[in-house]
Amino acid sequence: MGLRRKIALWICPELADLPYPAVIGGVKARFPSVEARGNDLRRLDQLYAAATGVELNHKNAPAYSGPMYEWRCSRKKVRASAVNAIERLRSGRSAGVHQMTHFTTLNYFSAIWPDRLEWPHNIPRPKPSKKEAA
Repeated sequence: MGLRRKIALWICPELADLPYPAVIGGVKARFPSVEARGNDLRRLDQLYAAATGVELNHKNAPAYSGPMYEWRCSRKKVRASAVNAIERLRSGRSAGVHQMTHFTTLNYFSAIWPDRLEWPHNIPRPKPSKKEAA
């Protein structure tokens, strides 16, 4: 029994009659691991390159035209961040990426994804923000 539960029972003894919820997998189980995020981006990069014949780099990557949410950066920085992450993963300098980099790069891929190519089922595709979709 954790300290918070002990304090809660001391303050309100009636809580002892309620079932105590068990935590399965802990808090971190809700978020994909660093390696899993890296694997998602590697897979998207490989599928995009196979479908278009273009290996993304700073010279040939299309401009980002997706939603900006409330990011404090420009579309050029979103594109640069995504391409940097992809190049780091390709070179093996990093096994995974930060959550925000993962989210930004997923949005970048979603914006440039070819219509004729189906998005992978095991990778969640970002939805456009309601504010920018209107």
